[in-house]
Amino acid sequence: MQNNRRRGSPRAHLTLGAVLALGAGLVLAGCSYRFRTPAQYREMALIAAIPELAGSDAWKSPTHGEQDVGSGAFPGGRTVSLSAYRIARYETTYGLWYEVKTWAASHGYTFANAGRAGQDGAEGKAPAGDASRPVTTISWWDAVVWCNAYSELSGKTPFYTVNGAPLKNAASPSAPDAPAPGRNGFRLPTEAEWEAAARGGDPVGRPADWACVYAGSGTVDEVAWYRQNSKGGVSPVGTVPDTDGEGPLPANGAGLYDMSGNVLEWCYDCFGPIRGGGTEKDPAGPASGPLRVRRGGSWGGSAASCENASRGGSPPSSKNFLTGFRVAYAP
Repeated sequence: MQNNRRRGSPRAHLTLGAVLALGAGLVLAGCSYRFRTPAQYREMALIAAIPELAGSDAWKSPTHGEQDVGSGAFPGGRTVSLSAYRIARYETTYGLWYEVKTWAASHGYTFANAGRAGQDGAEGKAPAGDASRPVTTISWWDAVVWCNAYSELSGKTPFYTVNGAPLKNAASPSAPDAPAPGRNGFRLPTEAEWEAAARGGDPVGRPADWACVYAGSGTVDEVAWYRQNSKGGVSPVGTVPDTDGEGPLPANGAGLYDMSGNVLEWCYDCFGPIRGGGTEKDPAGPASGPLRVRRGGSWGGSAASCENASRGGSPPSSKNFLTGFRVAYAP
């Protein structure tokens, strides 16, 4: 489907395909890689540590709150403590995906899927005016392997390992080792981290944000591209409808964009029921399972799927043009 809605960027209308100019070659200055993707799309927001947050059934999905898909990560009876972390302000753009993947291909990394810009970009092709749309059509495995490549390219320690060695093959992957402390590499956020960030990060300082049904608002059309307003396609990150047809998307309390709508986002966790009882430190979901969590709703989904507490899962090898991701790391 072709989206005919006028497109824009949240701060300026940029011809990002020209900015990338990957055909001219990747530039290395000594050992420091110089990114072509504008710094704006690589910004990370700090989420301060959240000590012993008592869950509340008031935060459940108003649509599906009595089901596992609507429980959210913080139901009543569950107490969660989260360490501080940083999370991307924007969904991973196709421009950044393509730039890192191009570098990774010559550094021992293998991907199962080439990715595309939005719902209708050509898979694996250099960005051509669509670099600010989110990457889609990538699996959970592609996302975690890309995180490792992004880490290495950025001078960080790759987060995902198999038998102690960095995970580099998404086409024939092995289950990653349990997360180890001390790794500062890029990774997918856990489901609890994702939802805490969607709600604004600080539950004490931003109680109104935590009470919002969507990320930063009680009204879906203020903050999300979804089935009723997307005109059948993915939008550039950080934009939302306004009286002119499109304008800057208001960030949520944590300074994040598109936490509701545009594309679903892979999280680290295996999908499973979330129940109250006891205190959990940095929960990362069940130890195993056939599905990985996706959060946030999409341009092709309902308003209910964009709710902060709405949950879902998909096989980690699956891909579609509704799903992308954003990154996180330990500060």
